[in-house]
Amino acid sequence: MPKCASFSALSLVMAGALCVLPIRSSLAGAADKDFMIAARALTFLEVPPKGSAEIGIIRDPADPASVKDADTAKTVIGEGLSVGDLTVRARFLTPSEVQGANGLAALLVTGGTPAVFQEVAAAGKSRKLLTITTDPACIRADLCAVLVRSEPKIQVLANSRVVQQDGIAFSQTFAMMIKEFQ
Repeated sequence: MPKCASFSALSLVMAGALCVLPIRSSLAGAADKDFMIAARALTFLEVPPKGSAEIGIIRDPADPASVKDADTAKTVIGEGLSVGDLTVRARFLTPSEVQGANGLAALLVTGGTPAVFQEVAAAGKSRKLLTITTDPACIRADLCAVLVRSEPKIQVLANSRVVQQDGIAFSQTFAMMIKEFQ
């Protein structure tokens, strides 16, 4: 199992305790709050985007749960989700469009097959993009940098191996909250 760093996502909103990741099926569906947490994660980068940032939402047309969760993410983000001084916008992408998509601050993959996760991982690595997922399989496979979830409690799990290989740097304050998992 890959080493992962756990962040209390409550710290994304307010101070909170470190927490462990319960495993849930990706078929359970992501919650609206998951996508708010994903947007907030951009503000904890060492050099966060300013003004407006676009997240590429990858939806796998072959996976109905991925399509449903991607649609939910787009609905939550709407025409622009304000996160502090940042306005996050969303753009749908198919797995085949990921490598060619320009102007993105992050990639959000809501589920899919290992091949979809590999497309996202390749783009994250080659373009130094934060890769965020709501599917535990992506982070366990060392293919996504950050997993977000709000049920049963707000949590963020970061795969330190992927974070390092993709050249992602979190703010010093956020980085101090990392706890390694075996």
